[in-house]
Amino acid sequence: MKLPHADHAEVNPGMLGRYLLSESHPVGKGKARFFREGGFDESTVELLAQGLLQIARTQEVVGTSTTVHGRSTSSRESWKAHLADASGCER
Repeated sequence: MKLPHADHAEVNPGMLGRYLLSESHPVGKGKARFFREGGFDESTVELLAQGLLQIARTQEVVGTSTTVHGRSTSSRESWKAHLADASGCER
């Protein structure tokens, strides 16, 4: 199954910097470690945003869950490799 309404997906670059790439955010710091190991940092926020949008628009959804922040979806794809491919970066 594809992500419903994927063509309307949006990524807020500011949120990426304040949350997904923040090494001090109480919840995001674990995610920051993952993305930083993949070669992303504050200087590549736009590339990360493009890669996340590409994943949202092209990959199959294999699971969903509901959190206090909304609906979450998951994919079996290799995120690090796919982000590098989708953003056009060599990692």
